[in-house]
Amino acid sequence: MKNNLTLAIAISFIFASSPANAQCEDVSVPGVHVNPFNMNELTLHSFNESESEMFSYPGWRLYDASGVLIAEEEVDFFGIFGHSIHSLNLIEPLDYSVQSFYGTLELWTGFYDVLECAYDLEVFPWRVDEFTDEPYGCIPIGISLQGFSEEGISLEISITDENAASVFEETYIMEAGSFAGDVGATCLDQEQCYYLSITSEDDIDNMQYSILSEIEDIYYFYVFDEIGEDEILLNPFGQGVCDGSPNTIFDDLEAFSVLIYPNPTSNNLTVDLGDLNGVNTTVKLYDSSSKMIFETQSNTTLMIDVSGVAKGMYSLEFSTDQQVLRRLVIIE
Repeated sequence: MKNNLTLAIAISFIFASSPANAQCEDVSVPGVHVNPFNMNELTLHSFNESESEMFSYPGWRLYDASGVLIAEEEVDFFGIFGHSIHSLNLIEPLDYSVQSFYGTLELWTGFYDVLECAYDLEVFPWRVDEFTDEPYGCIPIGISLQGFSEEGISLEISITDENAASVFEETYIMEAGSFAGDVGATCLDQEQCYYLSITSEDDIDNMQYSILSEIEDIYYFYVFDEIGEDEILLNPFGQGVCDGSPNTIFDDLEAFSVLIYPNPTSNNLTVDLGDLNGVNTTVKLYDSSSKMIFETQSNTTLMIDVSGVAKGMYSLEFSTDQQVLRRLVIIE
């Protein structure tokens, strides 16, 4: 008998701010930060205490201190009731080295017809841990299983760091007829690589890895590929220099005289393979959610048309039989 399950990794955050005008005194914004697993998305947590004003068809916009629009939400809610989580598309990529910035957050209603509220706040885009004042800090995750098991199953769940040291290890028994269960929690350091592994000798079908909130309100949700024999790489904000198996991943392409220009770019990206000229090389472009949007084979200089690609941060990968090389590319 097959069991359909989902593995969830929960991530929570809180950041306090205050509304800038009295009509929005019942609305607060506890959290604004970049999704650690999607660098093109800002996650915003709002809380509306009012039982009479729901702010119909709301949309959030974030501007920097000079008034440049940084992020905007596509209207997807009927209103704001209590806790709500909003996904804003980043229009301008954020620099990971910049710890925080001052800006203005606007709440519009009626599909951006009426400006209701304005908030002046300091945004810490890389601070996920709600219990720290540090600009970066760790990323707290809670691990749980969701799904239905007709038969009892046993799962071995582990997370190891880039030095193969265990940061989480658990044998989880899911009883027959159960729908979900909490496995445990840990915290991932930024600029580190982690490897998630789940093994089971039981017959499990359509099981998936997911990332969502460990608290009551969902902050963001990310679904990995279906469970297989390979480990899943967890690289928060894409800042870790990670080893892949069986190939080795290098972040310093200059060591191989590979040139990528112009970077940032908005039209064409020229790639000079340098020492890889004459070597059969697979070139792939991934967005911040690890979705491949371009692939080609080349052994010489090539040009990639990115004029139709959305603004944001991307990873350009070069793979041969000997190594895998990656470089961050910004499309503006």
